[in-house]
Amino acid sequence: MANPDHLKILKRGIKKWNQWREAHPDIKPDLSEADLTQADLRRANLSWADLSGAILSEAKLKGADLSEAEFIGANLNRVNLSKEVLIGVNLSMANLSEADLSGADLGDADLSGVDLSEADLSGAKLRGAVLRKAVLRKAVFTGADLISADLTWADLSGADLIRANLTWAHLSEAALRKAVLTGTYLTDALLNKADLRGAYLKRADLRRADLTGAFLGGAILQGTSLQASRLINANLDRANLTGAHLWETQRAGWSIKGLICESVYWDEKRVKLDKYAPGEFERLYSEKVRVQIKYPGGISTSEIVTLPGLVHHLEAFHPGAKLRFESIQDASGGPVVNLVLDDTGDTSPEQIEELRAAIQSEAERGAQQFRLALKEKDDLVLQLQGQVQAYQWLFAERSPQSNPNQLLIIGGIEMGDKYEISGQAGAVGPNAHAHDNTFNQLQQIGKQIEQSMDMAALASELETLRQALKKEAATEEHDLAVVDIGTAKRAAEAKDSRKLAESLKSAGKWALDVATKLGVSLATEAIKQSTGMK
Repeated sequence: MANPDHLKILKRGIKKWNQWREAHPDIKPDLSEADLTQADLRRANLSWADLSGAILSEAKLKGADLSEAEFIGANLNRVNLSKEVLIGVNLSMANLSEADLSGADLGDADLSGVDLSEADLSGAKLRGAVLRKAVLRKAVFTGADLISADLTWADLSGADLIRANLTWAHLSEAALRKAVLTGTYLTDALLNKADLRGAYLKRADLRRADLTGAFLGGAILQGTSLQASRLINANLDRANLTGAHLWETQRAGWSIKGLICESVYWDEKRVKLDKYAPGEFERLYSEKVRVQIKYPGGISTSEIVTLPGLVHHLEAFHPGAKLRFESIQDASGGPVVNLVLDDTGDTSPEQIEELRAAIQSEAERGAQQFRLALKEKDDLVLQLQGQVQAYQWLFAERSPQSNPNQLLIIGGIEMGDKYEISGQAGAVGPNAHAHDNTFNQLQQIGKQIEQSMDMAALASELETLRQALKKEAATEEHDLAVVDIGTAKRAAEAKDSRKLAESLKSAGKWALDVATKLGVSLATEAIKQSTGMK
């Protein structure tokens, strides 16, 4: 409650009040909860005064000194504070609806929870002001200075922020539905989870703004600069992005269903305008829901051949799910196969993520089962090949063309028996296997490469080659070559000479052509030696 003596002095007139304030500068005036409706307080010294809960509706405060005054919970409805200096004033929870604050200096003022609905703040200085949870519906901020202002959780629905400066402002979880932000500066602003549905952001400056998780559905962003902005998990469904600047934007997880985009600038200087047919931008840039299957240690050709079967298995295991193969990428732990889960209609993001996780788990299990089955098959094939080679050995032993002076070294073991084999033989003699021959050949080539080259320099060149291959890859075979070169790079670093030669041989002619064009001499020579293309 207001101090009765203080209230009595005020009612004697502003002249008497100001004289009393001058004579007693150390007294803090207590006018809390006083009814000052339509009071004439022009040029009154109200600095440091406690006006918490006071009713100042339509009061005349022109020229009044309100520095450091407290208006917590006060009613300032329709009050005129145009061009007043209110630096550091505490107006938290106050009612300033329809108030005229145009051109007022509210720098660093505390306006937390204040009701400024339909208030006129055009040209006001609100730099560093705290407007947390403030109600600013339909307020006018045309040309206002809101640099570094804290508008966290504020309701700015329908507000006029034309040409306002919100650089570095905090607007996390703020409501800006149908707000007009034409030409507004939001450079480096924080808009995490802000609600901008239906907002008008034409030609706004959102460079480097953080819009992570923001709702921009139906927003008009024509000609807006979003350069280097974070649009991670942002919702831009049915928004209009025509003519926007998207250079270096981060768009992982964004939603652009029904987005309207006839053209955008992707380059830094906004020189080249890329144009799109209806629906084309959404098709090209909508975030894909991916299932990733890792293959530690590498992926074999046989495993690649089984991928269609794995996709069919996953679709049968999850009825309604539509999967398609996208790519094979090289990664630190081994190649990764990317499958895309196509649009599932009106399924919620939570349900899509639940489905993706279930398919991911089943895909990893299925890939492991295929890998084990292929290993069992390969072991059986090798066993059968060994038996066939044993029979060839027996037939060769009994051949009339046998040369007793022939000594063979197979699989690294000097054979005590002497044989001659007509034509080319992959393995000869008891317990010899054809794959041993290939193994030793690759081992020998790898050793030659290791002895003749600096392996660290070779690994560096292979990484350069891998990056170049990634940019030029246009087919599935090219993707595999990228994986092979990545495997070869790791083998060079580990000095695994056999794996190095095997991977380079698998990379093939396309990798050799690109390496030659790129001028990586060590990588070129190593591929030539491994493939026999010298």
